[in-house]
Amino acid sequence: MPNTPIMMTYQDAVEHLQDKEQSSASHPLIRRAIKQAYENDLPQHGDWKHYLTEWDLQLKATVSNTMTYDHTDGANERQVNFGSALTGDALANITYYRVRVNSVNYPIEKYLNSSVVTLPESANPGADITAGTSCTIYRNRYTLPPDFKDLYPPLNESGIWQNQYITPQDMQLLERHVFTERSEPFRFTIMPDPNVFGQMAMAFPDIPSTATGMRFLYRRLNPELKYHGYETNILATTVSGSPVSPVTDPQTVTISSNISKSDWVGKFLRFGDTTNHPNGLAGKNPYVEQRCITAVSGTTITLDAALANTHASGTKYRITDPLDLRPTMIDAFLRGAEWKLDIMTNRKQESQLSQMDYYRAIRLAKESDSIVGIPQDRMSMYRNRGWTHAPVVTG
Repeated sequence: MPNTPIMMTYQDAVEHLQDKEQSSASHPLIRRAIKQAYENDLPQHGDWKHYLTEWDLQLKATVSNTMTYDHTDGANERQVNFGSALTGDALANITYYRVRVNSVNYPIEKYLNSSVVTLPESANPGADITAGTSCTIYRNRYTLPPDFKDLYPPLNESGIWQNQYITPQDMQLLERHVFTERSEPFRFTIMPDPNVFGQMAMAFPDIPSTATGMRFLYRRLNPELKYHGYETNILATTVSGSPVSPVTDPQTVTISSNISKSDWVGKFLRFGDTTNHPNGLAGKNPYVEQRCITAVSGTTITLDAALANTHASGTKYRITDPLDLRPTMIDAFLRGAEWKLDIMTNRKQESQLSQMDYYRAIRLAKESDSIVGIPQDRMSMYRNRGWTHAPVVTG
């Protein structure tokens, strides 16, 4: 049988801290300690290679149009009426666009219909603009993934040259006073997304005249944990119907009650037996088998691969989040969860010791994070062409 990756789950972490506390209760402090260590602390303690993710961004071309602007026309106050209706991305994401008229750029506050938008009170022409005035509509902000932490400077389609990071202040200066339209941008910044709470966006002072692509590596944060394996409604149900067979029904499981949710997709389903709910492999009732859920529909759960075992009707199961950790990071994560729990339970002396254990484990994990050694002289030729090792850290 081939080796499989070491996979730790939220349930495993809960059971680890239960053992530390010598308690079977999955109380809130245990869950909070795990979530803080996993979601917040560990990703911030290093530029983990495990979290590098490739992302492609499609930049939109400028759009030429005409416009009328009514500044103080009662119900139509601060409204722009375009001569031609918006289409495509400009229609779907107009609040990420700006209107350039008479050599000044204005953000768009609100979409009203395919031909009408409103400009903000703080940034507008200040007077009416007559019908038929030429304008340019361009997109200068693009939402980054919700798990974005930091990135390496992006690469354009035309070559290996990296874009130059500038500060948001420089971005504002260049966009307002040195507007440039070019085939591909060469500068960018990172700032909060204006329309999506809690997410970041990439912005460009150089606007592409034609649609173009951009690719970069970003380092992601850990996803939010939700299912810890002790949810009462899940524990009250079992596998139902005929036995789940790896021959006749290899990837589908039916459960005894319609409690499934769409957010089960990507979670792990662990099979126990008809008497015991499954524990992790270190528990007294280790799971018989586990698989990732790919779809749910009513009482039917679809798994990512065929099952290796037959599971009888009435088999107890758990659903839990997988932890996105390399095996070399697991010990550091557990030490971090122990430290967080000691802090939450007001154990001052223990928390000082567990903090030392955590930092020691972090150091060892970072040493193990190096996958391939790159000779310094090999990278120097790229550095002379604008390449750099250091990611752009955005707070």
